[in-house]
Amino acid sequence: PAHHHLLLPTDDFLGGLPSPAPQLSRSTRGAVEVPYTKLVIMLSSTMTGASFSYSSQTREVDDDEKIERKAIELLQPSLAHPQQLIHLQKVKEDYQRLYDASNSQLRSLVQTTNDDLRFAFEQIRDCVSLMKICRDNFQEVDRLGQVTKGLLPEHENIRKYSVARKNMKTTWNIIERFRQTAKKAETLIETIKHMGSSRDHDRMIEGVYRQLRDLVIFRNQLWREGENYASEFRTLIQKNFEVLNQVQQELNDALEHNIHNTLILCQEDPTTMVYTHKIIEYEDRAKTKVFTDWSVEDEYKPGQKNDGVMFARGKTWLEASITSTLEEKTKEIAASDSMEEKIQILNGLVRELYIVQKSVALCYPRKWKVIRFYQKRYRSWFVATITSLTETTTEMSHGDVLKLANWIQNFEKILMRLQNTRQVPPELKEAVMILGESYKVKSQDTLTGPVLKVFTTIKNDEPNKKDNGKLNTFGPRDLFSLINNHFSSAKKKYGSGEAMIEIAKLYGTLLNKYQSKMIEYLHTLYIDDEKMFLEGKHKSEEFLVAWISSGMRYEEITDRLHHTIVSKLHGSSSSSSSNNNNT
Repeated sequence: PAHHHLLLPTDDFLGGLPSPAPQLSRSTRGAVEVPYTKLVIMLSSTMTGASFSYSSQTREVDDDEKIERKAIELLQPSLAHPQQLIHLQKVKEDYQRLYDASNSQLRSLVQTTNDDLRFAFEQIRDCVSLMKICRDNFQEVDRLGQVTKGLLPEHENIRKYSVARKNMKTTWNIIERFRQTAKKAETLIETIKHMGSSRDHDRMIEGVYRQLRDLVIFRNQLWREGENYASEFRTLIQKNFEVLNQVQQELNDALEHNIHNTLILCQEDPTTMVYTHKIIEYEDRAKTKVFTDWSVEDEYKPGQKNDGVMFARGKTWLEASITSTLEEKTKEIAASDSMEEKIQILNGLVRELYIVQKSVALCYPRKWKVIRFYQKRYRSWFVATITSLTETTTEMSHGDVLKLANWIQNFEKILMRLQNTRQVPPELKEAVMILGESYKVKSQDTLTGPVLKVFTTIKNDEPNKKDNGKLNTFGPRDLFSLINNHFSSAKKKYGSGEAMIEIAKLYGTLLNKYQSKMIEYLHTLYIDDEKMFLEGKHKSEEFLVAWISSGMRYEEITDRLHHTIVSKLHGSSSSSSSNNNNT
């Protein structure tokens, strides 16, 4: 209707557009009264751009600018500051922004309200379902209460029936386990037999032990609880559980096999060795023993914790394994014909000592002291074997004697390094001295002939005259070339040490013998009719001058040979060095 009016926002809201003072009223404070229909038409045409007019003349105008201009002309009389109409666009944008924000808030509020109502309906539905369940439960409780009320006079009988049913269930479970015992035991035996070909060998042995322990505990429980029953019951237990003794023996043999093959397992399958010792440790710590001799006639006696029975048994197995290995090596050495093969066998055992230190020690518990365990037994065997070999030096060749002596000296160094000590068994030192003496005797027989041949040659040969006119013999050259070649060859092949000291002593003996022959020969000198004779043979003065001249050469080369031998044997002990100097 035309008389309706619209309350417009105040100056503050319109961004500074003042309201006309004359139209203010008490009921519409902060607002301007404008005819409603007229204002709607003007604002609508301005905000939307539609073609509207207030009279018949404006309805025919289609131009937006004319409409807007007309609207402004109509609004100007109603405003205190008409120039503020330029902010009309900003007012429209503010209104639009408020409109969009209000719509967004309204949509969010409606969505939240819908979600809350939906959740409330779901909760009501769940509550209704729970109330129905509670009602049914209460009805069931009421029914059971009525039934219980009728059963109260039979309470004692019901309790007895309940106990009987529980006992029957337990008895049935025991009977089922009792029936399955033989089958489980046979399965465990087959598992033990096929463990070596399985990839899970390491964990299988532990699983077998755990299952066997469960069966042993079950057997002992039946035996204790059956003490008050007839003897037929115990006979039945004995018959049914006899197969466990076979499982125990098979597992015991498997553990013994693993210990026996310690060197191989610790390198190729260390996990299996670790589980083997895990079983041994657990068996010693547990009160219920698996590896025990059990029979129905024996009174049941619980085991003791930490009794160390399996540990002692394991050490016995390891001792037997080492003994068997060393006995086998002894037979191989005895059957070997060459020193190279014997030394190869000895080197194989030395390598085993290194394996013990690097691999075996990581798989064994510390209390085994496995490194010392092996070293003690291997060292005793080495000493006995070397002593036995030195008893047959007469059957050895020169080279074999020095090869064995050199190997023993190298073994002494290895033993000191493995044991972290500088002490070695005195039997090894003694063996080296025996071999050195043997080589000395053998070489003396071999070198004496060539040395005497040199002496015989210089007796019969004419003196050698150098370019400078000096006379000499080839004795020093031939003698010391022979000795030097022999020493260099022995040193290169067999090293240094006590054996080489004995060789150096041999050279001293040969030189003394050579010198004695020269002195004896010169003592036969006599002159007859101004002619010189040696051993009854006429010799020229040049011959005697050549011998005397060569004597200085002998002395010079002897000193140099002494220095060479001492320097090449410098790696020997202090006592050995003293022997070098004496030689």
